[in-house]
Amino acid sequence: MQPTGRLLPGWSHRGVFKVTNLKYDCAIICDFGDGKAEQIEAPLHASFSSAGRNITLDEFVRTIINQPEFRDALYPHIKGAGEHDFWFSYTKPSGLWQIEHCGRTGQVQELRVGLKVLQSETPVEYASGKFQQVPFVAGLSSSEIAPLQFVLAKTPNGAVNGYLIDKDGTRTLSQGLRTRLS
Repeated sequence: MQPTGRLLPGWSHRGVFKVTNLKYDCAIICDFGDGKAEQIEAPLHASFSSAGRNITLDEFVRTIINQPEFRDALYPHIKGAGEHDFWFSYTKPSGLWQIEHCGRTGQVQELRVGLKVLQSETPVEYASGKFQQVPFVAGLSSSEIAPLQFVLAKTPNGAVNGYLIDKDGTRTLSQGLRTRLS
């Protein structure tokens, strides 16, 4: 579905809608008891036991990057549109988890995550209002090169949810997103 139409021109404002996509890959630093730390590429579908349940590495990393503290630390370092590279390390004093690799058992000491952050900035016209007492903002790109349409609503508990339609299709937007239009 492609964005169409214009918002009510009498109450439209202009701003920039920023879309930030995070992609990542992982490596682990492991001690196999021989006194040497070894770095091993870690597939995101690999699973391990955490807090008494099996979890994939992808789920574990998403839990970290969806924390408000993580986003508050990352976003100030994303300077403008384009691709940005970052990495972070996750450790615990007692080690992270045990693994089997190439017939050896080892203790994972560190998780290293490489982040590729792609940020786009699209000029938009937007309007805000209330629908059945729910505050919302809706917008449409003013560029035919980068069509984009969005709607965001604030729930009674303060969460922000919505939808984005752009060249990549329809996506759900939820907690953790930044709602400031500049």
